[in-house]
Amino acid sequence: MANNKVLLGMSGGVDSSVSALILKQQGYDVMGITLELFAGSCCNIETTIDAKGVCKKMGIPHITYEQKEKFMKQAIIPKDTSLEIENFNECYEKRKELLKEKILELLK
Repeated sequence: MANNKVLLGMSGGVDSSVSALILKQQGYDVMGITLELFAGSCCNIETTIDAKGVCKKMGIPHITYEQKEKFMKQAIIPKDTSLEIENFNECYEKRKELLKEKILELLK
């Protein structure tokens, strides 16, 4: 493999954990990244702790991309001041955009 580096989005759940393990077993140089948003979201401190723990057990590095303020300003506050997103797809799309932004920054 010419370039065997993989930056893998990690939630600490089964899917991302197994993906990291398989990639590592196949000889890839894996690094986990977790998007941390706010308590009560799918990307909260518990997610970060789980992902870091999984990475530590596998011996792979992990970074946390904290974006609470930016996510609140761009995805939640403009939609609803009671801190609820109008629909799941908007939340998903904003998370995907923020993570892609960080991945591209890390690739530079």
